[in-house]
Amino acid sequence: MANKRNKDITFGSVITGISRGIQLSAEQLENCLTIEDTGYRYLALADIKNGFSFELDTTNLQHFDPKRLGKSVEQFCVQPDMILLTKNDTPYKVDIAGNIGNKKIVVGGNIYMISVDKSKVIPRWLCYWLQSSEGIQRLRDGSSSTNNGKMKWISIKQIESLLIPNISFRQQADGLVRKILDFDRWLKNLSKDLQRNIREIYSIFDALGITVSDEQGSDIEQTALFSSEDD
Repeated sequence: MANKRNKDITFGSVITGISRGIQLSAEQLENCLTIEDTGYRYLALADIKNGFSFELDTTNLQHFDPKRLGKSVEQFCVQPDMILLTKNDTPYKVDIAGNIGNKKIVVGGNIYMISVDKSKVIPRWLCYWLQSSEGIQRLRDGSSSTNNGKMKWISIKQIESLLIPNISFRQQADGLVRKILDFDRWLKNLSKDLQRNIREIYSIFDALGITVSDEQGSDIEQTALFSSEDD
């Protein structure tokens, strides 16, 4: 029998901090973005992927130089396990910072940074639920429409008033988070096995004196992937 769901609670009852990222003009942002490694990176709206995400991908974020602003940006830097939520429904995108260590990532102004009380809720579980069809629908239902009605946006007060499931830590951990993390590890291991097998295939071609182009290599990768799916 499925676990009975308790009465929902408000999002605000588990939030310990919520704020928007730094608001910059297009000119200010362009001036601060650089190819030099300054120790800071910038998280733009486009850097949060559509659809389900296990954890924020920080590998390709652009470098950011706060010195060009002439003021501190520390309050706009994301902290580990913060939930990231876009302000506008284009569509709504949700992600979690996860274990980012000491990385300095400046968050853009169209993104909310949300910290939750870990004694009340597991951040990853809440992030995953917000990415579900139920979570996205509640975000949309609790939002306001722009004057022309073509886009929805959500305020801090509206986020705090959203209803979220009230389930035990065990249900959160065993019912979703653990399974998703296991699946994520499985995907990463599968990718490593695939890459290792592809390298072995390349070595066979090399031994025969045959050069494989990047395009041909891509075809080999696709063939290996489809073959594994058929199995």
